[in-house]
Amino acid sequence: MRNHASTPFLFLHRVCCVHSSNQDLTKNHSENTFGCTSKLTVVTDEALRQKWEACSANFSQAWKNLEQSWKRPPHSYLETQHSSALHLFTSVILQPVNRVIHPADRTPKQKHTFELFSLFSTLSEAIQIIKHNQVMCLNTIYRTETVLLHNVLDQLVRFDTFILGSDEPNVTGNVSCFEIYSCFGADVTQYSALNLKKQMLIPPYEVFMVTDIQNQTDSCKVIYKLRSNMNCGQLQIQVRTRQRK
Repeated sequence: MRNHASTPFLFLHRVCCVHSSNQDLTKNHSENTFGCTSKLTVVTDEALRQKWEACSANFSQAWKNLEQSWKRPPHSYLETQHSSALHLFTSVILQPVNRVIHPADRTPKQKHTFELFSLFSTLSEAIQIIKHNQVMCLNTIYRTETVLLHNVLDQLVRFDTFILGSDEPNVTGNVSCFEIYSCFGADVTQYSALNLKKQMLIPPYEVFMVTDIQNQTDSCKVIYKLRSNMNCGQLQIQVRTRQRK
């Protein structure tokens, strides 16, 4: 397993440090690391993007807070940077939307890019480690205030970043709801900054088939039912196989 001691920005506590106003960073990381280059619909949650933006100026304070609060991960194979990255990501959900970001608050773009890529890599490792002790596929619900998709029934989709699902209602909004059957996500409840039951972290490299869409329900304006299809690497192999025929 890799040693992340040289990347201290991952060891954060309850405060976000990743700037993601440039969505190309997320897109490029998914493409370069996970092979997500096939043409499919990419789901972008604008509210979550704004929360990442609002947190980007707090890295220094986050590092100071972490130095006082390191805890040994409960999973025997999970290292401190993994549990810290999980806690960091779920902390984003606690942040307010639409906070004004001033130019003076921003740090260099290169640093943001490095932090984002490293965070994604660490979250991916954490999910894969945790999955060894969990049921292969799990159900969860992801709610958001902003995402609306059209003409995606029976289409393949993936999310543009990691998302956090939970069985508890009204966590992050009820405009669009995704009932998700995921085979690559992991239950991260015990590592989360949120006091919610059955929290499931789903990676951006997991590909889903949209099996049903329901409009104007009692709980959400739109409900999308997603079923895990494969990951991006498997999809790329499938596409290349078809092209050879």
